[in-house]
Amino acid sequence: MNRLTLRAGKEAYEKIKKDGLTPEMVTGVVAAAGGPKWFTTYGLVRYIIGEFLEDAHHPLHFLGASVGSWQMTAAMTSHPMRAIDRLQQAYSTTIYSDKPDEKEISLACQKMIEHVILDESEHILSHPSRCLQVVTARGRGLLSHSNQVLRGLGFGAAFISNIVGRRYMAMAADRVVFKTKGDLMFQSEKDILPTKEVDLTADNLVPALRASGTIPYMMDAINDIPVAPRGYYWDGGMTDYHISLPYRGDGIVLHPHFLNKVLPGWFDKKLPWNRSAHESLMSKVLLITPSEAYIESLPRKQISDMKDFKHFGQAQDRRIAYWSEISSRSLELGEELSDLIRSGQIVDRIEPYTR
Repeated sequence: MNRLTLRAGKEAYEKIKKDGLTPEMVTGVVAAAGGPKWFTTYGLVRYIIGEFLEDAHHPLHFLGASVGSWQMTAAMTSHPMRAIDRLQQAYSTTIYSDKPDEKEISLACQKMIEHVILDESEHILSHPSRCLQVVTARGRGLLSHSNQVLRGLGFGAAFISNIVGRRYMAMAADRVVFKTKGDLMFQSEKDILPTKEVDLTADNLVPALRASGTIPYMMDAINDIPVAPRGYYWDGGMTDYHISLPYRGDGIVLHPHFLNKVLPGWFDKKLPWNRSAHESLMSKVLLITPSEAYIESLPRKQISDMKDFKHFGQAQDRRIAYWSEISSRSLELGEELSDLIRSGQIVDRIEPYTR
């Protein structure tokens, strides 16, 4: 059974077909929002950030939204594998009350972030060759209010705006990217949504990561992050759900992902038509996903998901065991990618990316 499906955009496909894949060819890694879906690719991300790129000393960008930004923060620590293991453990084993409110969930997520970072803030912020980029969405219009009713109307307006066209999401939210040194890994001036850049500091690192994972209707918005434009900040997945951007440079961007399609924004998953990332935005990307056969082999024959909370209810020990099994199985994905790269067989396994 082939556990992985590898699809590459035009430029990435030509490079890999010609020369295989080496760390030196990679300019960055991106990780999507998606909550517990990330357990499905935990082992894949673990291999990429902790082993494949371990000895790479050229500039590397790590960009993520929501839980994807937490994974990419692990890549910035002195021991990426240990850090992402801490995230997997903390995220999967957190116990919630019968009906957790926004404050309880927000506090639990903050503890997860702090558990990943531990005492490595300075290392993360001053890494000699790696650059962290954390995507958040700052509310505009009705989403800039503290009133819950107005916010609800704001999310409704954002959904409708997105139906009309993705560019109109800018009426509801700004994309704000918190970053360490260097340029953004994408050409913001060429993207359909405007982007604001903010430097990451010791004071705003945790708030920015919290904001990036602040799921609407489940968590408290983060208000007035230090050094950043004032306002309420929400999950980066609102503007960049699976992440598809006009990336810089001539290298390859690795995108370990849990689905075989890349949806630009959070509201796009509700659309009855396909708004998957256009080929032009995926030209430099190697999209690495679990194969259909692999997913069929998983418990319940599906990837982990936010719906698991409802499925398992208060049988939280069963949910924890299930997420642990999904995570353990995902190590197979990292092993297969490692084998394909080392053997050179990746040249024969990649397919061209199409929508």
